[in-house]
Order: sequence, then structure tokens, then C-alpha cells
Amino acid sequence: MLAGPGAAERSPYKDWHDSLKFSGWHHLGIRVDDVDATVDELKRRGVKIVSEPHDVEVLRLRLAFFADPWGNLLEVIAPISARIK
Repeated sequence: MLAGPGAAERSPYKDWHDSLKFSGWHHLGIRVDDVDATVDELKRRGVKIVSEPHDVEVLRLRLAFFADPWGNLLEVIAPISARIK
């Protein structure tokens, strides 16, 4: 936790676009072998998925976003070339 005593709670992100409305630290990226399998496991564990897996062709990346229990946004990311088709 980075806040001090009495800090106000942040509203949880409703979706990816909602997260772009706020200034400051946005998210942490975590490289994984398979974004889709990782998201499936996160869902199985009840994790809030903020953005489903999708390709960003210009970056040659597949990614997805999820929120931790405190509302922090995290990204799972893998090169498109590493994805099994």
C-alpha cells in the first residue's frame, strides 16, 4: 500500500476506457507466455478483467488488463509471434 492513514479509496475501474480518465501512475505490465491462458486462470480465480485479450498489431503484442483487489490496474502481455494459433 502506498497511501497513508486516512487516504480515500480509489473507485475501481469499470473498463479500460474508464481507466484513462485519471492522471498519475496507470499500470504495471507483466510478460506471460500466453495471455489467453493467463486471463482464463485469472477469471477462474475471480479476478476482475478490465480489458479482454486483444492484439495490438502495431506493437506486435497481445495483451489484456485486470485489476487487483485494491483497484490497481495490471497488464499481461506477450508477443503476437509467441502465441499458439
